[in-house]
Amino acid sequence: MDENMIPQNEGTDKGKKRKKIALLVGGCAAGAVLGIYVLLCAWTGMSSSILPGVTAGPVELGGKSQQQAQQAVAEWAQEQYTDKVYTIYSGSAEQTFDGGFIAVDEADVAKRAWEIGRTEPFLQRGAVIAARLLGRSDTVSCRPYLNAEGEREFSEAMTRLNQMVGTPLIETVWSVNGDVLTITRGVTGRRVNWPETQKRLLAAAETSDVTRVEAVIVTTAPEKLDLDEVYNRIHTQAQDAQIDESTYQATDHVVGVDFDLEQAKTQFAALEEGQTLRVDLQLTVPGMTRERLNALLFRDELGKCETNIGGTANRLSNVITAAKAIHGVVLAPGQVFSYNDTLGPRTVANGYKAAPAYIGGQTVDEVGGGICQDSSTLYMAVLRANLEIVARTNHMYTVGYVPNGMDATVVYNAIDFKFKNDTDYPIRILAQVENRKLTVRIMGTKVTPFTVKLFNETLSTTPYDVIYKPDASIAPGKTEVETTAYTGCKVRVYRCVYDADGNQISRTLESTNNYRHRDKVILYNPADAAALGLVDAQGKVHETVLPVQPAPEPVPEPTPEPAPEPAPEPAPEPEPTPEPVPEPTPEPAPEPAPEPAPEPDVPAEEEVPAADPEQGEGQPVQQEGEQ
Repeated sequence: MDENMIPQNEGTDKGKKRKKIALLVGGCAAGAVLGIYVLLCAWTGMSSSILPGVTAGPVELGGKSQQQAQQAVAEWAQEQYTDKVYTIYSGSAEQTFDGGFIAVDEADVAKRAWEIGRTEPFLQRGAVIAARLLGRSDTVSCRPYLNAEGEREFSEAMTRLNQMVGTPLIETVWSVNGDVLTITRGVTGRRVNWPETQKRLLAAAETSDVTRVEAVIVTTAPEKLDLDEVYNRIHTQAQDAQIDESTYQATDHVVGVDFDLEQAKTQFAALEEGQTLRVDLQLTVPGMTRERLNALLFRDELGKCETNIGGTANRLSNVITAAKAIHGVVLAPGQVFSYNDTLGPRTVANGYKAAPAYIGGQTVDEVGGGICQDSSTLYMAVLRANLEIVARTNHMYTVGYVPNGMDATVVYNAIDFKFKNDTDYPIRILAQVENRKLTVRIMGTKVTPFTVKLFNETLSTTPYDVIYKPDASIAPGKTEVETTAYTGCKVRVYRCVYDADGNQISRTLESTNNYRHRDKVILYNPADAAALGLVDAQGKVHETVLPVQPAPEPVPEPTPEPAPEPAPEPAPEPEPTPEPVPEPTPEPAPEPAPEPAPEPDVPAEEEVPAADPEQGEGQPVQQEGEQ
């Protein structure tokens, strides 16, 4: 048969047979290798010997058991370290260390040597075993260490070496002493690093016969000084002492401090380690120091007023109680004083007693009667201190303990006396009663010397009438005054301020005061009507109150007051519209004065007369034009 006539599937079958044979051969080979691999691993696992080619340092451990390897390593370590002396040095300084303090953990070395080929993953283990069988070596570290005694010896040796080569770290420091800033540049520290030096020693002991080991030296530079920060901490603006609002004492003043920062930076940069730089400080003492301010506080008597206390014992007691309430009160600059707020309610519980006071135009006993003498005395002291008056009202009738127009009435929750400390310093009120005299002083600080004089002028007067009122209870031939009399008047008060040389600085209209008149009412027995001239032309006694104008009674002369020294007005300051300028207004006479005294040309300076015992707290005066 022609070979070209061979069926095509016959060649395909032969190819398949060849592939099968190849696969079979390959499988057998792989199986053999795997078998050998498994046999090697099994043999190694069952063997107690260390694989060939494993060493610990110079000691050959292959074929040895763990116990044999441990013994061999111990013998080597004994021979290696016992008689050696190591020298640890830095420069020319050195310390010796006995190698007998170096030890090796023989059991650990033997265990790690035996684990080679036994602890690797299964697929790697055979390769490791085969490599060792084919001559590949593997070295196990002996890992020397210092025993407990060696640790102590090494520490002492390093301490000695550090004393020889080490230098302490000194940081840069600065301080201020008076007007000098002192800066000392720090010194770099140098010390032996014990842990790193010990590592070097043990490394040399493990891998070589070198016995000289250089110590590890660590240097530490001082922290960099930030001169900008130093400047910010030192630089201070001068600050005047202030007044503490709670203690009214001077706070500490602040001295200004400064220096040339750029120059200091240049000088410091040129310093060697350990050198010192001294920088001159510019100190600025403020104008107002604590000592100076304390010396100024309450130094001067700004104003003073003294009045005589008349009336009953209860009235005197009330004046004393009110004086104690205002005594010692301190006002800060800008603070307003309120008389009513300071005294509080005038009650028996607060120490006040019943004494004469104005109620509804009549004089009656009222708890707290008489304390208007304190407010009026304080008012005059405040005027003389040249302080700002915030609220003030004159009495309904003139009073006897201060000049007309210089009183200040008060009624709790209705009429108050207020003034403001418009100075730059605190002021203190001092009030005391002694020998029936009330003295009020305003203590503060006079920046420039001044004197205040008060002048009053009477613009008009309203005389009172004498009213005779029949009363059968009055004994025949006797009379009794039911209501005391007051002459009404309109009074202006001027505040004039003078400098130290007596030159007038200012002249101010302080107040215009309207005082009512009050008629004198006399009780008499109706049988005495004819004797008193109270019968009309027809001889009939009037049944109603009959106003009459009997012969005028003598008017006592006022106490002479020395004429004030002339105080010329400053030329550029125009005078207000000229006012008639009278003499001092006399105190109300016990009997009516039918004709008002003629008004003189010059205003009278204030005068403090004796107190009228019947004056107390008053009702507000209705000014002209008010309803």
